[in-house]
Amino acid sequence: MSPRSNKPISRSRRALAGKQLNLLSSWQKDRFAFGGSNLKNSHAKAKRPFSKKLPVHVVMRSAKAKGSLSLSLHNRKIEAVLFDEAARRHLKLHSAANAGNHLHLLVQAPSREHLSAFLRAISGRIAMIVTGARKGASLTSRFWDQRPFTRLVSLGRDFTTVLQYIAMNSTESAGLGRPSVKAMFAEIRERIRWGQIFRTSNLKATGFC
Repeated sequence: MSPRSNKPISRSRRALAGKQLNLLSSWQKDRFAFGGSNLKNSHAKAKRPFSKKLPVHVVMRSAKAKGSLSLSLHNRKIEAVLFDEAARRHLKLHSAANAGNHLHLLVQAPSREHLSAFLRAISGRIAMIVTGARKGASLTSRFWDQRPFTRLVSLGRDFTTVLQYIAMNSTESAGLGRPSVKAMFAEIRERIRWGQIFRTSNLKATGFC
């Protein structure tokens, strides 16, 4: 075996590595994501990518959810709906954040059918809570911008990143801006590293340790 070269990586090799990472990211998005703005470039009747072994990042967005229709005005009721439907559909709700005009969820379902039933149920019930309207077939499509966006999340770093992203959105909805939230998260991780903050279950749940 030849000794490892100490020569710096050339620009062409770095560019090639960057292209490969971009291609991988694009493949992962196409292979594992569905819904939201993706429906502009994909078949709406295609099945959502699913694996019962992997959690799913769900994003539900509504341009109408502002002012008196803001999701944040109904935080407790929406939280109750999420836990109720997750229990009914046998889903594990890892994390959730209400950002006012959209929701972030990290869930894991035993089957594709359970996930679809959960998404249909929460879409309708939350729209009814926010608008005050009665149950109707077209209520969900009128309130939400598109069908929910979902992406399969791989275990490990991807899972931790999504947990932290959702926690960041939840903190921002309480009034802190993104720079302040990032600085706060960085300080928490640094204090954990130096033993100034204990590794509690809550910190583990949000992906800090």
